[in-house]
Amino acid sequence: VKIVLLDESHMISSQAQAALLKMLEDAPKKTFFFLATTNPEKMLPAIKTWCVTINMKSLPSTTAFTLVKDICKEEEVDVPESVLKAISKACGGSAREALKILDMVIDIEKEEDALDMIEKSITSETSAKELCMALMNNSPATNALSRENIISPWVLLVIQTSLIELSEGVPTAAYVAEMLSKT
Repeated sequence: VKIVLLDESHMISSQAQAALLKMLEDAPKKTFFFLATTNPEKMLPAIKTWCVTINMKSLPSTTAFTLVKDICKEEEVDVPESVLKAISKACGGSAREALKILDMVIDIEKEEDALDMIEKSITSETSAKELCMALMNNSPATNALSRENIISPWVLLVIQTSLIELSEGVPTAAYVAEMLSKT
């Protein structure tokens, strides 16, 4: 048995997906391909016809709690239960996120400081999402950020352009010229 795991398979270019399709069609017996992705809609429809889709669910907070508690026990690290509960709530059902948060607070001695760090990580992620949405929508708030010299107009333009490209609405030269005229 041979297993091929392609993580983040949605990142594969169209040409590479076409080559992958050929491999899937002509795969040797007892060879299994696992295509892990968070964006299955970016995969070629022909590839999807060769796949069995398994949608993964988020972890319940009780399972996330047990995960981080077991890791702490295995690593012989004493983390207060209140911190473990905060991690299990803050991770949003993601085991990877729970481990990242645990790693971030595992060496913090004071329980209060660890809880504060978890809260700040949630707040900063929310703030970043709000800023991105404001930039995507060309909100007046983004102009205020540049007027008050909090963020330079050039940085705002680069961020806005990048966000538009990432959202597949590639900006035109006219858009960039318009944005430059506002700075």
